[in-house]
Amino acid sequence: MKIKLIISKTSNQYFFLDTFSNDSPTDSSNFTNSYIKLLENPTTKEFLFLNDYREWFKNADEPQRKSVMKAFYQSQNEADAYKRTAEIFPSIVETCTKLDPYFSFVWKTCEIVLNKSKSYIENDYFRIATKFDDCFNLLNNFYGKAPGKDEINVNLVYSPAENNFSGRFIDQNQVSICIQNVDETNVQKFWLILLHESMHACYEDAKYKKWLKDFADNQTQTDLSGKMGAKNLLRELIVSCFAGVGFLKEYLYGADIKKELEEAVRCIGNNKVLPFRNLKRVVALEMLTMVREYVRQRKQIDENFLDKIWKLILKYS
Repeated sequence: MKIKLIISKTSNQYFFLDTFSNDSPTDSSNFTNSYIKLLENPTTKEFLFLNDYREWFKNADEPQRKSVMKAFYQSQNEADAYKRTAEIFPSIVETCTKLDPYFSFVWKTCEIVLNKSKSYIENDYFRIATKFDDCFNLLNNFYGKAPGKDEINVNLVYSPAENNFSGRFIDQNQVSICIQNVDETNVQKFWLILLHESMHACYEDAKYKKWLKDFADNQTQTDLSGKMGAKNLLRELIVSCFAGVGFLKEYLYGADIKKELEEAVRCIGNNKVLPFRNLKRVVALEMLTMVREYVRQRKQIDENFLDKIWKLILKYS
């Protein structure tokens, strides 16, 4: 699998806007505080003009939010992004124009750091390319299909919070990874996050998601499945069995993932109801033997796999 690393001003502009809106589906407080420090501590009153975006985001449905995000991640310049989003979010030009002095100040630093990190990642890719391809070959067996393309577009977005890497699924064969300074101390984290998001982007088509939804909707629900959505909880836990905290770290780097997960689970303690961050580690540990078996036998994901994960959801959440 080839990767195309992209440093796009518009995708970073969207991340900056979405972060400061503070209405993102993900917790952006660490990013917001770090951005404020980079901007030399402006007052929150300076960002009241973002209320238009906050109000729009609160009232927009998921397809509308996704369309705006894609416009910024897939456009060549601001004018193109604004054109693609004008009908969905009419105040986009005014909002981004007011935000631009702040973003431009930060972008001077972001662009330098991202280009340096991009060069390091590209050099490291040649070191792991064969193993990286092998990861996708075993995932092809597990999902029973190959990605529609043999290249993943990876938008690199600047993380203002040091060592706080994260990922986002954008579109088919397109993901975004939020990074800062990538070097030998953290490049492993980059590849594992990329694998995690690539599983969403390359293998989760409409048919697969419907299959998960049909299964999940017929199960006993928990508070966590109600909060996250049963299908989405299942999607994330399946991916976590492989990427990030799961099997592919062992496959790609030779890590003793069982030992790492056991230590992480010991630190969690004996809580009977786990937050998602801890649940995915417990599930990855308890599913590890089954994952190894499916990989060894080249078995495709089936309801037995889903059923075991759901029993763990009921047990721990």
